[in-house]
Amino acid sequence: MSAVATLCVIVAGAAAVLLAAAGYLWASRLRTGVPGPPTLPILGNLLFFRKLPVVYEHCNKLQTLYGNVYRFYIGPVLIVVVTQAEDAQKLLAGTKLRDRGSYLMRPLRPFLGNGLVTNSGETWKTQRKLIEPCFHSEVLKGFSDAYNEGAQYICDYLKRAGGSQVQLYEPLCLLSMRTLAASVFGLPFEEMVQDQDTRDKVTTAFMEGLRIIQKVLFRPWYHSEFIMWSTGLSHKLASHTSVTNNLVRRAIAYKKMNKVNSSFNSRKALMDTLMESEIQMSDEEIYDEIRTFLMAGTETTACSIGFALVLLSLHPEWQDAAQKELDTVFGTGEDYLRSTTPEELAQLPVIESIIKETLRLYPPVPNASVVLSEDTPLAGGRYVAPRGAYVLVALHLLHRQPDVFPDPEKFDPSRFLENGGPARSPYAYLPFGAGARKCVGARFAMLEIKTVLAAVLRQFRVLPGCTRRQLDQVGISTTGVPLNDFKVTCIPRTDLPASQAK
Repeated sequence: MSAVATLCVIVAGAAAVLLAAAGYLWASRLRTGVPGPPTLPILGNLLFFRKLPVVYEHCNKLQTLYGNVYRFYIGPVLIVVVTQAEDAQKLLAGTKLRDRGSYLMRPLRPFLGNGLVTNSGETWKTQRKLIEPCFHSEVLKGFSDAYNEGAQYICDYLKRAGGSQVQLYEPLCLLSMRTLAASVFGLPFEEMVQDQDTRDKVTTAFMEGLRIIQKVLFRPWYHSEFIMWSTGLSHKLASHTSVTNNLVRRAIAYKKMNKVNSSFNSRKALMDTLMESEIQMSDEEIYDEIRTFLMAGTETTACSIGFALVLLSLHPEWQDAAQKELDTVFGTGEDYLRSTTPEELAQLPVIESIIKETLRLYPPVPNASVVLSEDTPLAGGRYVAPRGAYVLVALHLLHRQPDVFPDPEKFDPSRFLENGGPARSPYAYLPFGAGARKCVGARFAMLEIKTVLAAVLRQFRVLPGCTRRQLDQVGISTTGVPLNDFKVTCIPRTDLPASQAK
């Protein structure tokens, strides 16, 4: 038999084995009475998700057709989606640690390793206890310089644009990565990555790797290492992750050698806290947690800033209110563009309400996932999700329930100002999750977003480069990313007539 024929036999045999395994998994799949679209054998509802990336519209359509609790199958994997505060509380509240499951976490491990996002059980509890002090409010105050340096970076970028339209996704990701580098390592990003070509490779590798992760999430056959290898996808993913992972290893080694720029010496970085003698973490555990900080905190924060700027460009009345607030707090003197302090950030309720409303419409992580350890009644007992099922609390749908947020599609930051409407369940608004798995870096992210918006809006008038409908084309993966980028035009306020500069 020729080599080609032998190869054909091997491939055919492997395909037959995989098909048989897929058939068995489908026949033994979990069942539920939760309504959802008709399924096909083996594929489940994959045809509904045949076009990648999966976007908000997919989830919106299923909610319209089947109600506030619905299900679909990714191959044999049962996914139940809930969208109301009562079910969110039942699934997420309390100190009980809920597993996120291997199907959803496995694709993230090449980027995140075994950090807080992907870990479970006692390992997770131990590491969470050790890491939480890194994000204490007093520690976060020490990162003001890092926030302000990131804000200055994006303002300089907008100045160079010279009033032309820009796409902000990539520069905002780089901004977030720079801020995290300074906060985690206490190092300038330029010192970690010393040439522009390498910096471009880091951001490209990061973004392309996340796109592969979504493909793996919605194509269950890619969970087979053989298929990943045979299609070349494993090589591409390894190539992307090696760029970011090697960056982290180099930065850790650099930090341990104490080769730190003198301008950063006074800053206590997150890595310093992790390496303190009373914190017993191995080098590999520190490596994984730092990867988690960088990967989990980059795109989420970048997109939140981008969504906020586009929304403000589309709603000039709220941009006016924000800039009036900034003028009041920072004055109009020569130091108007000074770095912000934590005390000044605390005096910006309008900007904080704008951020909260942005996170309502576009939560950084669209879904909070749970694997059920027992049969669980949902929707007041009308349905039961079986033990072993994956349940997603769809945060972008939870935040758009009309009985909680009237006119839910409207951008209305007044909902979060004082006397901004009737009291609501604390589980009706969960931009950073809830319970034991609540995002440990929520306050870090809020301070960074507020600092950047305060800097940009003091210097620029932001004009729209896209419509709200275009902005709503959000791809769902581990994060929510706009398919049309963040398109705006930023005009220096000093170049505008007084009547327009506000």
